[in-house]
Amino acid sequence: MQFIKSRTDELAVLGKPLDDEDLIEKILDGLDDDYRPLVDAINGRDTMISFDELHEKLITKELVLNQSRSSSASLPATANPAAPRTMP
Repeated sequence: MQFIKSRTDELAVLGKPLDDEDLIEKILDGLDDDYRPLVDAINGRDTMISFDELHEKLITKELVLNQSRSSSASLPATANPAAPRTMP
C-alpha cells in the first residue's frame, strides 16, 4: 500500500494525478478472492472509502486471514473432529 501511495504521489508531482476513486478501484481490482467479501462491502457503500480507511481494513483482513491459516495449519492432516469415536 505504501508503494502504491508513493507512486500515486509521484504521478501527482509529475502533473498526472490519479484521483482517489481510481486509486481505490485499482487496489480493489488487484486483490484475490480471499478479499472478495471486503471488496463487495466497499463497492456496496454509499460513500467513497478513503485510502487510509481502506488501508486499515486491508490490514485487519490480512490479520484475520493469517490467523485462520495458522490455526488450521496446527491441526494434524489426519484430524477429523466430526468422525465418531469407537470404543475398543
